[in-house]
Amino acid sequence: MFPNTFGHDVLRAYLLAGALTDIYFLPTLIAAFKRRSDLLHIIVVNVLTSWTIIGWVIALIMAVAEDDGRPSYRGRYREPPGPAGPPASAHPASQWLYQQQQHEAPAPPVPYPDPYDYPGYDS
Repeated sequence: MFPNTFGHDVLRAYLLAGALTDIYFLPTLIAAFKRRSDLLHIIVVNVLTSWTIIGWVIALIMAVAEDDGRPSYRGRYREPPGPAGPPASAHPASQWLYQQQQHEAPAPPVPYPDPYDYPGYDS
């Protein structure tokens, strides 16, 4: 008598749940596809605050905004350390010696000219 519509209802429920999940995580998906440097921050804002509409809008704005390229946490792109110097508590003579060693080596001294080697001198 009644047509079997249970399968269609389940399919609709799965499609609706999938669509709502995609919309919920849209800021994270956009940030991941754009390879944002602050992806971790966007994921945290998206997961923790998107249940409020304002949190979802903030996460979406963060995802579509221009990426400044800075890392999202300290130490991600560290500069290699420079040459190790003496500690600040070192003796002043050690600090002075270290500073002298860091400068370029001076040019070799110019030899004195031969006093007898100039034009017009006949020996």
